[in-house]
Amino acid sequence: MTKKQTKTNLLSIPLKDLFLSEHNVRTVKSSKGDDKILRSLIAANGVKQNLVVHKEGDKYGVFAGGRRYKQLEILRKEKVINGNYLVPCMVEPLENITAVSLAENIGRVSMHPADEFLAFNKLIEEGRTVVEVAHQFGTSQVNVKKRMKLACLSMVIINHFREGHLTLDQVIAFTLSDDHDKQIACYKELSPNHLSTHRIKGMLTEDAVTTDHPLMPLVTLKAYRKAGGTITDDLFSDKTYVNDADILMEIADKLLTDEANKIIEAGWKWADIALDQNNYDDFQTRITAEFKGVPKELSQKLSALEEERENLQLIDYEEWTDKDEEKEIQIDEEIEKLEEKREQYRDFSPEQKVVSGVLVTHNHGEIIYDFGLVKKEDMLLAFPPNESEQTSDSQAVDTDNHAESAALKTDLANFKLQAIQSELMKDDKLTYDLMVFSHVKKVFTEDCWASLPLAVQITVSDLGSTQGIDETCSYKAIDAFKMGLSMDWLSQENEKKQFAEFRALSSVQKKRLLSYCTALSYRYGNINGVDELIFETIKFDMSQHWKPTKDNYFNRVTKPTLLDIGDEMIGGQWKEDHAKSKKGVLADLLEADDAMQNWMPKSFR
Repeated sequence: MTKKQTKTNLLSIPLKDLFLSEHNVRTVKSSKGDDKILRSLIAANGVKQNLVVHKEGDKYGVFAGGRRYKQLEILRKEKVINGNYLVPCMVEPLENITAVSLAENIGRVSMHPADEFLAFNKLIEEGRTVVEVAHQFGTSQVNVKKRMKLACLSMVIINHFREGHLTLDQVIAFTLSDDHDKQIACYKELSPNHLSTHRIKGMLTEDAVTTDHPLMPLVTLKAYRKAGGTITDDLFSDKTYVNDADILMEIADKLLTDEANKIIEAGWKWADIALDQNNYDDFQTRITAEFKGVPKELSQKLSALEEERENLQLIDYEEWTDKDEEKEIQIDEEIEKLEEKREQYRDFSPEQKVVSGVLVTHNHGEIIYDFGLVKKEDMLLAFPPNESEQTSDSQAVDTDNHAESAALKTDLANFKLQAIQSELMKDDKLTYDLMVFSHVKKVFTEDCWASLPLAVQITVSDLGSTQGIDETCSYKAIDAFKMGLSMDWLSQENEKKQFAEFRALSSVQKKRLLSYCTALSYRYGNINGVDELIFETIKFDMSQHWKPTKDNYFNRVTKPTLLDIGDEMIGGQWKEDHAKSKKGVLADLLEADDAMQNWMPKSFR
């Protein structure tokens, strides 16, 4: 085929008549991925930008557009095109080679990523399929879908990306929500100093969990979707988000509750469920069921292995070898497997079932049953004392707070201490007496060791991490008292100047400081008789400082305890009417009932 002239110096030249010139100034290699995209574009659309060549004999050397020429050669080898394929070329004199090549490469401006993914999405909107676009541009379907996802972001986010206020990674993080209003609200909340990808993702998925959540194998994605739950695929990572965590919890709760009801029907006294077994501690001990019907062969194998292990352990340390170590490990593994088989033959008697219960939980999608748990209120029923073991009045079990866990007791004590402190600091005479008393006790009963101006150590009581401790009226009273203290002297640069400024305070200002510090270091229950005198002096009433609520009390005691409280305060048929209600429902009812206004736990009465 002959060369076809289309313009003064623009020719369509057969591919076989071209060769790569050594005069091209561009030496940086492109990536294989970029080359593949260019090759696909040429195959689909032809060469849209002409090559620049110079004539050498009957051939033409390509000195601008070498990358396009290389992709054409690959297409020829792959038999997509042949040597007669006409390539648009601009013919330039040899003396213009360097200037033209340099101008072409310098003049290139990379497309902004925002323009790129909007352009990809426009192709889809015009009717092309994902497969067609992927083929045309030599990329994967996943990459096309990623660009479409980015193109669906709010234009507010895209424009801020264009203006350089967001990085590509940050923009990608916004794709976790399809809600434009939510994207914009997130941007405004975190901008400009907190726009990390972690925070963006966290804010957009605050009500979601990922599909690797421990509940997912139990619930299954199919059941979750059937219940109306939705998911969000993060195309830029391997995560899939479950958007409606509440639906997930509700399904799991129902599955375990159904199993718990079957347990009750089987004769057990109670059956509790736990979505997280690690957070369940509402029992005192467990009953061990007897083995019944264990195959004789299984028992004999276990006995033989245990005897073999005992003999192995009699070997002196000096004579112990690696083979002995391997043998011991092997025996232990076999014993463990046989013991697991034997556990299947444990059988709880009807007498054991009526005083104990079962925890129903899950692990990797399997429902797990923990049988024979005994709660504190059932201890005497499960383990009745013999006549010789009857306790005297002084040894009687204290059941006043039988349903309060150790953690709850600690929190209640912290609430009480905080309330006492808020009242104590109001009485400067009492705090003064306590302070002097504490100092004297410290000096006369313990060695002086602290490196302080006075060899007396006063420690602020630690209220720990009690939930709600910073929301009480006592906390607000203490904070208000603190705000009224004279503390400017502490801003001095050294202790000498601080002490000089402190001495200049009035006696009233010093007494208030003393009251505050003494009150916060007070610990009730440590000195016999002193607490009683203090309570009488400050006319302490815990009900003025703390009220039981669903969160701080009712949800943290047992269901029988809630029924007993309702029976005590509300009466009538309340206990019978709500005997089958869930614990959470009972907690809501007690918190809302007017009859509970003056009720307090026995530890506060």
